[in-house]
Amino acid sequence: MQYVVLGASGIVVSRLCLGTMLFGGSHARDADAQTSRRMIDRFLDAGGTYFDTANVYAGGRSEEVLGEALAARRDQVVIATKGGAQHGGDPRHPHAGLTRTAVLAAIEASLRRLQTDYIDLWYVHGPDRLTPIEETWAAVDTAVRAGKVRAVGFSNFPAWQAAEAVAAAPFPLVASQYQYSLVARDIEAELVDGFRRHDIAMHAWGALGQGFLSGKYRAGDPPTEGRIGLAETIHEEHWSHRNTERNWQILAAVEAVAARHGAKPSQVAYAWALAQPTIGAAILGVRQPEQLEDNLGAADLNLKAEDLARLDAASRLPPGYPQRVVSAYFDRRVA
Repeated sequence: MQYVVLGASGIVVSRLCLGTMLFGGSHARDADAQTSRRMIDRFLDAGGTYFDTANVYAGGRSEEVLGEALAARRDQVVIATKGGAQHGGDPRHPHAGLTRTAVLAAIEASLRRLQTDYIDLWYVHGPDRLTPIEETWAAVDTAVRAGKVRAVGFSNFPAWQAAEAVAAAPFPLVASQYQYSLVARDIEAELVDGFRRHDIAMHAWGALGQGFLSGKYRAGDPPTEGRIGLAETIHEEHWSHRNTERNWQILAAVEAVAARHGAKPSQVAYAWALAQPTIGAAILGVRQPEQLEDNLGAADLNLKAEDLARLDAASRLPPGYPQRVVSAYFDRRVA
C-alpha cells in the first residue's frame, strides 16, 4: 500500500480509500453489516487507513457501521464524510443544504453515528445554489475551531463554484472528490489545473465507471441489476451512458494492458487513476469481499509508460472551447 499527504493538511492517507456507500444498506445490492465489517477488517489488514462515507449513504447506516468497526482503533485511521445532500431527495430535511443550521446539525449527527469526537476530512457533498458559500464556510469554520473537523474539502462542484469556494474559504481546502475514470475524464477540461494550482488533492470516485471497466459487461447485453442497470439510477451512472463505441474501445485497451500484466481489468483501471498526477487517492466502491480483494491488487500494479500512453490514447477527450483557442494561440510561451 502506498501513502500520501492529504493536500496541505499534513494528514497521511493510504492511496486506496475504502468507499462505504453501500455498507449497511437494506437493498439487495448493498452489503449487510457483517459483510461490511469483513471488508473493513480486510482493508485494514492490507494496510489501508483511509475510509470514505457520507451522512446520506444508506440513510446514515453507513456511518454507523463504520463507526462501530473503527471505534477501538480510531487513532489509526482517517475518516472522511460528507454533508449537504438532500436526504431522500427532501429539501426540507433539517440536514439538507448548506445553511449554517444544516451544516452544524449534519456534522454533529455524523460525529454521533461515527462514534468519534472529530472528523478527519469533511466534504461539502455538492453545491447549494440557495445558500451563500460564505455562510457555509462560516459554519464549517465553527466546527474546525472547535476541533470537530480537521480538514475540509468539496465534491461535485462545477468549476465556477469551485473557484468561488476556494476564494471564500477561511481555511485551506485540501481535497476534492469527483467522478474520474478512463470513461469519465470530463473534469480535466476545467477543474484539474485549478486543483494543482491550489494544492487540492483530487480523490476519484467511480474509477471503474460503475463497474464498466471491470470487464464483466459486453455490448448488446445490457445489465438488469446493479447501479449501472437500474432504471432509476441517475444518467451519469446508467448503462446508457457507458454503452458507447468509444467506451468499448477504451475497455479493449484496458483488457489488453491487463493481459500483458496478468492482472484484472479493474486493477488496471484503478492503477491508471493512481498514476495521474492530480490524484491523491482512488476510492474503492465495493459491496462484496471478492470485489475488494480484486481491487486491492491495484496497489501492486505498476503500469509502464507504454501502458499509460495506450490507455491515454484510447480515452483522451478532444479539447473543447476555449481550450482549443488557448492551446492554439495563447499557450505558446516557454520558460
